[in-house]
Amino acid sequence: MALHGSGFGFNSPAPRPLPQGEIQRLQAAADATSATELRAVAPQDALAINASIPLSNASNPAARPFVWTSNEESRARSIDCLTAAIYYEAAREPADGQRAVAQVVLNRVRHPAYPDTVCGVVFEGAQRYTGCQFSFTCDGSLRRAPMQGYWDRAHDIAVAALNGYVYAPVGWATHYHANYVVPYWSSTLVKTAVVGAHIFYRWTGGWGRPPAFVNRYAGAEPLIHWRGGFGQPTAAERLAAAAAAGDRDAIAAAAAAEARRGSVDSFANAVLRRYDVPITSANANALIAARAAEDPQMSDSARWALTGQSASPPQRPLGRWATTPEESSPPNAQPAPAPAAGPAHVAGAPAVPVNAPPPAAPAATTTRR
Repeated sequence: MALHGSGFGFNSPAPRPLPQGEIQRLQAAADATSATELRAVAPQDALAINASIPLSNASNPAARPFVWTSNEESRARSIDCLTAAIYYEAAREPADGQRAVAQVVLNRVRHPAYPDTVCGVVFEGAQRYTGCQFSFTCDGSLRRAPMQGYWDRAHDIAVAALNGYVYAPVGWATHYHANYVVPYWSSTLVKTAVVGAHIFYRWTGGWGRPPAFVNRYAGAEPLIHWRGGFGQPTAAERLAAAAAAGDRDAIAAAAAAEARRGSVDSFANAVLRRYDVPITSANANALIAARAAEDPQMSDSARWALTGQSASPPQRPLGRWATTPEESSPPNAQPAPAPAAGPAHVAGAPAVPVNAPPPAAPAATTTRR
């Protein structure tokens, strides 16, 4: 692979290599900014905290494009790994949100703090239970097989990025997180862009400027058997195990891990925090429904997804004779009088409900025109 522009690995002379001590400091800093380093805050609080951090006014130059010169085997592996990152991190994000995720991966390939292959960047730390660089690689998400339609869409984004497409708005960003979580490290980096549900950052100082991206692409992608995961339990399994043990701190940690996936189910689990009553399979749905009912800011679609109920007025069904529940009785209809008290039930006689209507008279035969 060759990269246009200046820097080691680009189509230009290699700059002076960084001292080994500097590289070690960079890599230690990268380890401290893993995807699992999250503050224990509720999602709604996280939205407010993240919104209060202003975007940087400094220049945010676009990254330089990749141009492939590697063999087909490595190309296929890099496409597969980058597609996995896009899919599991942003499957339901708009196209720009997926392009932004792909750009961060390729930016990391070129930065000395990270591995020098696409698969190496995506699956760095994946064998751990915590400390992975992309949360989907160590939170059990890989045990869920991809949905083909979403996978194909992510694949197209990955191919375009590896063929040289640059998503300029994120510049040389090397970090991002969902807007409903707050990593410990977010305040130590430069906030450069917000795309969809993700917030993007670059390193501070010279580490985040274009001349720092001097990594040379290794060319030979490692073969990583990632499908099915690496043995870690899913966030839902961790949540259930913590609930069974009555460990509220573990429940909160598992709920926060589930929130990183970004789905409606993830948000529902994230609100079940340690200040709630102990969670069991019997009361989990009731707690979710109660939270949804108490939140005036929740959209009607989100409330419906969480509880199966809607705050919107009923809509008229389709069809000539269809009526809404409010129209099923004439507008001026009076309530039916209560039936007179009848004789006591006789043993052996069939029971008749007190409020049962009288038997209907035989209907006259009519013909609808």
